[in-house]
Amino acid sequence: MKTITISVDDETYRRCCARAEAAGRPVAEMVGSWLTDWTEKPAVSDAEQERAPQELYDILAGIAARQQADGAVFRVADNLTREQLYDRDALR
Repeated sequence: MKTITISVDDETYRRCCARAEAAGRPVAEMVGSWLTDWTEKPAVSDAEQERAPQELYDILAGIAARQQADGAVFRVADNLTREQLYDRDALR
């Protein structure tokens, strides 16, 4: 078994200790558990990383197409001007 040494700020360490205590487990065991879970997940390939932005673009384009079909077109010109935004009664 290997030992890993890490450095964290005092607040993070305090919160880790509190969560570990609440779970009834030592911090080292919880970190080891997290590392095990993390390494068991399949790694994301470069091709998948490159494909993700295109998939997001396709999803957003689909949403925009549905909005246009419904007649709900987003236009920047429809936004309030700065004066209109701050002129409204915000306390209503």
